[in-house]
Amino acid sequence: MVKNKEKSLEDLKRFIFFLSKFELKISHVFIPLIFNVLGAFLEGAGIGLMAPLLRGLLENENYSLKNFYFKNLIEKIIFYVASVLNINFNDGFFLACAFSVAALLVLSQFCKFISAYFFSKKTREFIFRLRNEIYKRYLNFGSVFYDQQNSGRLYYVLIACPNNIAYALEKLRVVFYYIFILFINISVMFYLSWKLSIFLFFIFPILYSPLKKILKNIGLSSEKITNEYNNISENISNILSCIPLVKSYSNEKNELRKFTESNEKIKNFEISLDKSEIAIPPIQETVSAIFILIFISVSYLFLIKPQELNLLNFIVYVVFLRRSISYFGSLNLLWSVVASVKGSLNEILNVFNNEKKFILKEKIRSIDSFQYEIAIKNLNFTYPKSNQHVLKNINLKFSKGAFVALVGPSGSGKSTLINLLMKFYEAPKETIFIDGIDINELSATTIREKIAYVSQQPLLFNASVYDNLTYALNRKITEEEIYEALEQAKLLEKIISQPDKLLTNIGEKGLKLSGGEKQRLSIARAILKKSEIIILDEATSSLDSRTEKFIQESIQVALKGKTAIVIAHRLSTIKMADLIVVINDGVIAEQGNFSDLIRRNSIFYGLWENQII
Repeated sequence: MVKNKEKSLEDLKRFIFFLSKFELKISHVFIPLIFNVLGAFLEGAGIGLMAPLLRGLLENENYSLKNFYFKNLIEKIIFYVASVLNINFNDGFFLACAFSVAALLVLSQFCKFISAYFFSKKTREFIFRLRNEIYKRYLNFGSVFYDQQNSGRLYYVLIACPNNIAYALEKLRVVFYYIFILFINISVMFYLSWKLSIFLFFIFPILYSPLKKILKNIGLSSEKITNEYNNISENISNILSCIPLVKSYSNEKNELRKFTESNEKIKNFEISLDKSEIAIPPIQETVSAIFILIFISVSYLFLIKPQELNLLNFIVYVVFLRRSISYFGSLNLLWSVVASVKGSLNEILNVFNNEKKFILKEKIRSIDSFQYEIAIKNLNFTYPKSNQHVLKNINLKFSKGAFVALVGPSGSGKSTLINLLMKFYEAPKETIFIDGIDINELSATTIREKIAYVSQQPLLFNASVYDNLTYALNRKITEEEIYEALEQAKLLEKIISQPDKLLTNIGEKGLKLSGGEKQRLSIARAILKKSEIIILDEATSSLDSRTEKFIQESIQVALKGKTAIVIAHRLSTIKMADLIVVINDGVIAEQGNFSDLIRRNSIFYGLWENQII
C-alpha cells in the first residue's frame, strides 16, 4: 500500500510540474476556488434568510431581529424604507428579506459563473500553449524521427491528449473545492470535540483501502486506452492515405475487421475505466455508512462519558462527519483524475524529451549568399540504428553556377547526400563545406532559404494552386511572376483553363492533378522561389516524353546563373551537365561530363546503353 501511495504521489507531483511548466499557476486554481466558496456561502446565507421570511408568512407573526447581526442598523434601514413606501414594519421587513434573498442568490450565481469562467479561460489558454509547444517540438524534430513515426499517432498526441488534460483539469477544479470544504468541516469538528477528531485521524485512512485496487485499474485502463488510440490513429492514417491500394485489392472487409477489433478494444477499456470511476461513489457511501455506525458505537462506549455527552453537539458533529466523509472521497477522486490522465500525460511528456528525436543543434551563423563552391571531403555516413555505411569516403567539389548530376542505382546513396546537404540529417563534422564553412556551423535556415527543392514524390498541400506555389515565400509575389513560372513549367494552359484558375483546389496530395502535373507544379514552385541553388530529386521521373522535352528547355532557362544539383533517372535529361557523378553502393564510382563518361565505356556507359535499349 505504501508503495502504491508513493507512486500516486509521484504521479501527482509529475502532473503538477507538467502544469507549471506550461504556466498554469496555483492562483489559476485558487482564485476560482475562492469565488466558488464565496458563491456557496452567499447561497447558504440566502437560503438562511428564507427561514424568518417563511415563518412570518406561514405563522402570521411579527418579524423579530433578535438573532440578526447589526440589529440596530437593519432596523433603521427597514423603518426608513417602510416610511418611504408608507407601509408598516412587518411589510418592510418582508420586502427587505425578499430583496436580500434574491440579491444573495443572484450574487451567488454570479460568483459561481466567475469561478467557472475564469478557470475555463485559464484552462483553454493552457491547452492553447500546450498544443503550440507540441507543434513547435514537432517542427524541430529531425527527419530520422519522422522516418520512424506515423502521422496518425502524432495527430492524436497533438489534438486528443491535450483535450484529455483539459477534461482532467475541470475535474480537479471540483476536487480542490471539495478539499477546501473538507478543511472547513474538519476545523468545525475540532471545535466541537478535539478528542473525537484526533481519533478520526487514525481511522480516516481506512476509507482509502477499498479503492486502492480500483485506482490502480483506472491508471492501467488509461494507459491501454491511449496506446490503443495511438494504434487506431496510425491504422486510419495508413488506410486513408492508401485508399486506391485498398480498393484495388478489394480489401475493404479485412480493413473494416481490423478497425472493428481495435475499436472493440477501446470500447472495452473505456467501459472498464467507466466502471471503475462509477464504482467509487457507491463504495464510498457504503464504507461511510458502516464507518459512522462504528464511530458512534465506539465514541459512546469508549471515548465520551455519559455525563459529558451533549446530544445536540454530538448530532451536529455526526452531521459534519457525514459531510466530511463525502468530501474525503475527493482525495480518492484526486488520485482517480491523476490516474485517468496518466496515459495522455506520458505521451505528451515523451514529446518533450530529446530521446530519439534527432534534433539538429541549431546554429546562428549565416551567410548572405552562396559565393564560391560546395566541397565534400572524406564523407562517411550511417543512419541511426544501422551498422552499414550508406555513403563511404565521398569526395566531391563543384563551383557556383555548376550543373551537377547524381546518377546510380536506387539505394546507392544519392538522396542521402542531398539530405545531408540540406541538413535534414546531421553530417559528420568537417565533411561538407559551403564557401569553406563547415555546414555544421551554419543554421539550417540560412542553408535552406538558398535552396529550392523538388522531391521525387511531389509534396503538395490540400489547398489552392496559388497557396502551393507561394508557400513560405516571404516576398510579395505578383500574378505575372506566377504565370511566368507556370509557363516555364508547361502548366499554365492547364491552370488557366480551370474555372477558379489560381484558386483551384488541387485536393489531398494533389489528387486532382496527374502525376506529371503534380511534378510540374513542384518545379514551378522551385522556379518561383528564385533561390541560388536548385535541387531536383528525380524531378522529371513522372513526366511523359513529350512533356519532358518541353520542360527541359524551360529548366535550362530557369537554371541560368544558378547552381543545380539533379538526381537523374532519365539520363537524357543530364547531357548538358557540367559534372556527372556516378554513385554505386555508397561510393563515387566515376565522375566527369557526359562525353567523358561515355568514352570510358564503364558504369555510366552501361546505364546509358540499358536505357537506350
